[in-house]
Amino acid sequence: MTFSAALSVSKLAKYLVIPTAIPAVHMLMVSSGLLGVNDDMLSMSSFWNDMFGVAIPPGFFFGFIGVGKLVGVAAMWDYLPMWLRLGVVTPAFCGGYTHYHDVPAGSVGTTVPACLIGSLCLFTMIVDKNYHNDKKTK
Repeated sequence: MTFSAALSVSKLAKYLVIPTAIPAVHMLMVSSGLLGVNDDMLSMSSFWNDMFGVAIPPGFFFGFIGVGKLVGVAAMWDYLPMWLRLGVVTPAFCGGYTHYHDVPAGSVGTTVPACLIGSLCLFTMIVDKNYHNDKKTK
């Protein structure tokens, strides 16, 4: 793959990541109390609480993830520093792991798409970093 083709794929990846802002806004609405926490959401937060042996309230849990996703999407488009793209990568892979364990029930089919979003974001971090470094040296 040529570098210009990699940049085109990076641009496509950025467009594919934008829809992750929709669940992020939903999570922030849950966190702020505008929407209630449903059973599926409770199962996700309790999955991570049980894994780490802590009791994080669902509102804080989803608020943290929602803010991270929105910050990550903004960083994808260079509105924020590139390292903040991890705000998309981390929830995507953690979500993939959660869904792999069928939490909430019936969500196993979303494991691959979640991990694909995380992989695309990592790809943009590598390609865009090289692009910006190349521009600085010329």
